[in-house]
Amino acid sequence: MPMYALTVNKGGLKLRQHDAANGGEPWIEMSMAKFLHQKMTATSAPLDYFAFRLSQMMDRPVVDLTGLHGGYDFTLEYTRELPPGFPEGGKINGEDPDTSGPTVFEAVRQQLGLALKAQKGPVEVIAIDHAEKPSEN
Repeated sequence: MPMYALTVNKGGLKLRQHDAANGGEPWIEMSMAKFLHQKMTATSAPLDYFAFRLSQMMDRPVVDLTGLHGGYDFTLEYTRELPPGFPEGGKINGEDPDTSGPTVFEAVRQQLGLALKAQKGPVEVIAIDHAEKPSEN
């Protein structure tokens, strides 16, 4: 199926491995400075968890193919695309939408030393092979 492969970029990794002495649960906090401008702050996050979180906001699954293990601390700041069907010249709260800043693809490469590549590959899916109406109680 179509997917994005998360890989290490040719320029090399720019992530900081989490200091094991600090422990803690893996976490990725998402915030928005203003409409379309997204920030992800990760603490002790494995890259397969990062790929899962990216999958939640992208148009296809993201699969971790980095081969890297352990947790990482990082911040990723990027600008989301305008929603599909957004009218040409449309306004948000009376203002032109600010689309400045790197896309998620550029930000992942520049800020983390990783790459998101569109390709086909194996992805997890849920298949429902049978369904019935619930019985009345």
